[in-house]
Amino acid sequence: MTFFEHLVELRKRIINSLISVGVGAMVGWYVAPHFVDWITKPMLKALKEAGLAQQLVYTHPAGYLNLLITLSIYLGLVLASPIVLYQIWLFVAPRFTNTNAAPSLDFSFLPSSYSWAASPSGTSSCCPISCGFSCISARRGRWCR
Repeated sequence: MTFFEHLVELRKRIINSLISVGVGAMVGWYVAPHFVDWITKPMLKALKEAGLAQQLVYTHPAGYLNLLITLSIYLGLVLASPIVLYQIWLFVAPRFTNTNAAPSLDFSFLPSSYSWAASPSGTSSCCPISCGFSCISARRGRWCR
């Protein structure tokens, strides 16, 4: 392949990846409010147990909208990661011989499955601990003056 043929192939792979991220972000826009509710439940529970008002404060007028847009883009990246990694592999694969082509399945699906598995476990294990600490510190007056 010539240099310009490689550029055309790269452009094709980038466009396919951006389309998949855009579709994933649209799905993420629909799912984002449910994720926000799921993520804020431990914080609201910790606030209730600490005897504080069960209200989250946004520090910007468009804070909630910004949260939804950012979260939907991140969800789009996570949902589209197998397709993006597959597009990367399709761009890189012609360089390899048939003997090196075996790891292609691992390359495209294992990293995305790791990110899917790590997202809920980090939220469910770390969030209640940090929320409880924050509420206890706020109740003692360390942050509230």
